[in-house]
Amino acid sequence: MHTPELDCFNRMAASAPLPLSYHLPALHGMASIRHDEANATGIVVLGSASSVNDRLPWQLELGDWLLARMHDGLPTLGLCFGHQLIGQLLGARVDYLFPDHHKLEGFESTQLAASSLWGEARRSLLYASHREVVTSCPPAMTVIATRPAVPCDGFAHGQLPIWTFQTHPEATPGFLDNRGIGDDGDPARFAHGHDIVDRFLRFAAR
Repeated sequence: MHTPELDCFNRMAASAPLPLSYHLPALHGMASIRHDEANATGIVVLGSASSVNDRLPWQLELGDWLLARMHDGLPTLGLCFGHQLIGQLLGARVDYLFPDHHKLEGFESTQLAASSLWGEARRSLLYASHREVVTSCPPAMTVIATRPAVPCDGFAHGQLPIWTFQTHPEATPGFLDNRGIGDDGDPARFAHGHDIVDRFLRFAAR
């Protein structure tokens, strides 16, 4: 989908302890990001309709900017495309999950390792919507999330405050609507993912 995920952002903005800003480098370049970067206490890189393997000019510019901010120690959360971009920036490959390139879509039971962000190991229900995956764990990272089909489903950096997920913990009912997926299920299914995102937002605001 090419529609910005405003519903996800609005939910994060409503729960975040500090103001959030929303940027669209794929559509409008890096100018707004660079304008706001001095005030940034953290970064969330959301999904994209494009592949990191497209190596588009906006992706290269965003990648250079992001890598510098991460190395500066700015707390960073990469989600779906953000997970793949960070994985690629740190030396991993990104490739299609299935030979026919079809999309994996739906709520998936995800095993989370113990983490400084959420504490003890847990099993969480998280929404997945992707064709590609990071195929190996970058040297600086450790695996913190796994699914049967996706062994490198989430990473944490060994020294820096960086966490990534192939899934969409930020997903909302509006996120599903944006994909033309009707969802009459229990909205509490989104709670596990929102807890992860909200913990990151609180961490970045400290």
